[in-house]
Amino acid sequence: MVKTHTRQGKQPTPGSRFPSQILGDNIRDIRLLRKLSQKDMLERLETLGQPMSQATLSEVERALRPTSVDELFAFALALETTVVKLLDPAGVAGEELTGIDLGIPDESGAAVCSRDARLVLVSQWKVKGPWSLRPNFSVEWEGNTYRGLGWQGNVGEQWATPSGGGGD
Repeated sequence: MVKTHTRQGKQPTPGSRFPSQILGDNIRDIRLLRKLSQKDMLERLETLGQPMSQATLSEVERALRPTSVDELFAFALALETTVVKLLDPAGVAGEELTGIDLGIPDESGAAVCSRDARLVLVSQWKVKGPWSLRPNFSVEWEGNTYRGLGWQGNVGEQWATPSGGGGD
């Protein structure tokens, strides 16, 4: 059983991965795609002011160690990619679309599905481009109870929940 730093040995819902697993997989896959050894990667990270040991890099790639925001940006720069690509559940080839298990089950007990998970990262923006605070999805809460993600397709469509019901 693979342990992750945030889940105390729990396994993700079938068909999904924890965010730390997605990040670790993408760091490793992009590093290998760029034909960088771990040593090369460590040299780049040191140049960027984020030195770490080979053991630490290995732990990040295997989702056994948390990654700071500063490290996340350094990984993106060292790998010549974006932070979004490092967090994308579709993976490097864009084919390995899995759900993201955030520990918040939907009505069926499943993790956030892959389509919904990607909305958090690569959503279309309703107003003012990607720096707007109004993305094309919403996280729905009833008090402090999570109800799911809602999204809007084309302009003028109603908000819809993953189960197909209406929203705000």
